[in-house]
Amino acid sequence: MTWRCRPWPPLKRDKPASNRKEREGERRCVVDRAARPRHALIRFVRGPDGALVPDIGERLPGRGVWVTGTRDYLERAREKRLFARGLKSDVAVPSDIAHLVDRLLADRAKAALSMANKAGAITLGFEKVKSSLGRDDTAALFHASDAAPDGRSRLDRIAASPASDVIEILPDVFDGSELSLALGQENVVHGILTRGGVASAAMNAVRRLAIFRGALPIEAEDGPGIAAKTAG
Repeated sequence: MTWRCRPWPPLKRDKPASNRKEREGERRCVVDRAARPRHALIRFVRGPDGALVPDIGERLPGRGVWVTGTRDYLERAREKRLFARGLKSDVAVPSDIAHLVDRLLADRAKAALSMANKAGAITLGFEKVKSSLGRDDTAALFHASDAAPDGRSRLDRIAASPASDVIEILPDVFDGSELSLALGQENVVHGILTRGGVASAAMNAVRRLAIFRGALPIEAEDGPGIAAKTAG
């Protein structure tokens, strides 16, 4: 599958920016000091008990430190004790911090998908998805990680055809049981998201989890995404 980039919607700023990069929504990673878009990083703060707390929603008060949003970068920051340096304070970093962040990102993605489904922005089922792929309001196609290869490939080919307006084929971050539980349906295997704000939020949350797990690149010129038009 070939990757294609697409822009992400801007995120709200917590406070007035003090420099040009912050005005553009960028933050500097404590590991390699590279400035990246906020959606490509994860913010951490020191909790009241002195323990490191992932601030996935970027709402917690206090001084924050930013780490590029992958498991590898997070482990490097922990091993090199960069959190204390960035926070300018002693901080207890849990040994399972990467597992905690993965769970928080997964919970956020599931909640966003659930909200999109309740808003009527998700269509489920092979035949319904197949018949909906030609609509001009289809934003993204997604599959369970344990979906059968033949059904997956058939839908991917339709999504990649010139007659389809699908923007993305999202990475497989959940299996069928996880999707079924999140969406309140049985045997969820294939689905599509229709265009709109609630669907965009779900897509962003899925992308962020995929970046952390290494299923998407950290960043690209316009932001991470997956090409539907050039899928195999």
